[in-house]
Amino acid sequence: VVVSSADTSATIGSLRPVTTYHIYVNARNGIGQSLPSSELSVTTNAEAPRTPPRHVKAIPLDSSSIRISWQQPSFMEQVSYVDGYYVGFRELPGGGPYVYKTVNNKHGQSDANYTLVGLKRGTQYSIVVQAFNSQGAEPPSDEVIVQTSTIDPPDAPIVRFTDTTATSVNLNWEAKSTNDRPISGLILTYIGSSGQWHET
Repeated sequence: VVVSSADTSATIGSLRPVTTYHIYVNARNGIGQSLPSSELSVTTNAEAPRTPPRHVKAIPLDSSSIRISWQQPSFMEQVSYVDGYYVGFRELPGGGPYVYKTVNNKHGQSDANYTLVGLKRGTQYSIVVQAFNSQGAEPPSDEVIVQTSTIDPPDAPIVRFTDTTATSVNLNWEAKSTNDRPISGLILTYIGSSGQWHET
């Protein structure tokens, strides 16, 4: 920044929030330039985040929970640090205002996620995510609409051995299928001394 000899102050703009800058001043005339002044170190103030989370996704895990994931803005996209995120959700249609859950930011990680629990079976929800810090919160992301499942994963079968030979093992199991937890098939998985898993 260059100013006239009559000026005794200047403003340096277009800086990044929460960033330390080192500043010094030189005087000059037609002969040359002075040695620099003593260095000043100053840290700019924080401001509320401006860039919303990207790629917000919501996946139903079962009849009462939804897993929400998003990508944090890159360092160059952020104009200020992020302390955490508000994850908002509300029922559709006409479910009233958003209810927000707070998720602390893990610095250095590009992806973040949160699981909503205690939701209603087979119900649509609107989901938004917004970043915040000590100076406030940014506008929320675009909403994502997702519906909880109408069913849940089945309970684990009860398995028993009935017979073994040199080359085979016989077993049976009890697997309970209900309207809320129906069973459409079974997967038998085993591993031997080779360390290789097999499915049948």
